[in-house]
Amino acid sequence: MQKLLISFLLAAIATSAYSATYTTPKREFRSAWIATVWALDWPRDANDNAANNTNATVQKQQMIRMLDSLKNNNFNNVCFQVRSMCDAMYQSSYEPWSSYLTGTRGSTPSYDPLAFVVEECHKRGMECHAWVNPYRYSTGSSWNTAADQELKSSGHLLTYGSTIILDPAQQWTIDRITNVCREIVANYDVDGLVFDDYFYPNGIPESSDADDYSEWKNSGTSMSIGDWRRDNVNRMVKSVYDMIQATKPWVRFGISPAGVACTSTSVANKYGVTTCPSGTSDWQYDGIYSDPLAWISANTIDYISPQVYWKIGATPTTPRCRHGGQKWRQNSIATPTSPAASPASIHRAQVPPIPNMPTMCKSTATIPWTAISAAFSIRANICMPSIAIRSRTICAPRYTPSPPSCRQWDGKPATTPAWWKM
Repeated sequence: MQKLLISFLLAAIATSAYSATYTTPKREFRSAWIATVWALDWPRDANDNAANNTNATVQKQQMIRMLDSLKNNNFNNVCFQVRSMCDAMYQSSYEPWSSYLTGTRGSTPSYDPLAFVVEECHKRGMECHAWVNPYRYSTGSSWNTAADQELKSSGHLLTYGSTIILDPAQQWTIDRITNVCREIVANYDVDGLVFDDYFYPNGIPESSDADDYSEWKNSGTSMSIGDWRRDNVNRMVKSVYDMIQATKPWVRFGISPAGVACTSTSVANKYGVTTCPSGTSDWQYDGIYSDPLAWISANTIDYISPQVYWKIGATPTTPRCRHGGQKWRQNSIATPTSPAASPASIHRAQVPPIPNMPTMCKSTATIPWTAISAAFSIRANICMPSIAIRSRTICAPRYTPSPPSCRQWDGKPATTPAWWKM
């Protein structure tokens, strides 16, 4: 009893000390990613094995357990991965059902996971953002459904090593991704749509060895092959944004790029921002041809969630969450910024970084949103460390952010969702 009392007092003291340095605002974007690719987070069984052949009842119970845990820990959003390999965790007119759901690509399940997750999120007053990987088709698997055979013979794929993606240079690809996203936004009551950080295959050469080299040479562009590739991505992003504006303008569109950008002075000067103080190269700009500052400058996204996945206390040459979060906020101008921190190491013998995440990722800069997005491994065996979260960081519920202020709205949506806390 005495030990229990001492433990309680120590916890109270720690909570009091921490609360003095961090005051939660009325609105915070508290999000967890639920990865379905390779069944990383879901569906899995009680032994933490991929459970893509379990029945619908078991899969639903697993999802409910995760959502209940997130809700109990005062999270207000999930990013549910619905398209990871040109497949679907929902009823799609374009692509086959995911093998990570049923065990067999193209096999029809007995329920619609996206519809289920959206409904369960809204029951709990949480938002659901549909997480889409726009380009990735395969990282080594040889899909063989009728739809896959047609796609592989169509000339719409780009290959580098074992990675195959939809060819970003083709208008067909832009239209395909836009139509896939349109179907999700139009047919499901999602609150947002979010892309991750996969664009061109990392390291694809700019020489004639590249599969798209002749496309670039024959395109008639005066741009370098690097700028041409980045422009292909930018055109796709704008197409999806414009589609959402025309379909359901209250649905938020965000991207979660790599956490380092503008390490080059010339690139930073192009956008009128400060150079990122990093000892690492800007591999997303030169390696996967992702240019987040272009989307921010063009106002073709509603929020950005840079993946500042570095350990607190890292070496001086490594971008830390504190610096990363502040630099992104300073450089994002009016675009809401939600740094995505990764406390995935909580299951290892390290001090959990969760209590420090909000203060480390926030900035004193004036911005439309105050937001924290956490990428958790929320498998059954480590389903949310409640004590670490509830006792220190996310100690009280918070409303989700208001509609994106970077959009010029005449007012609220015609029908305000009941779960949208105003």
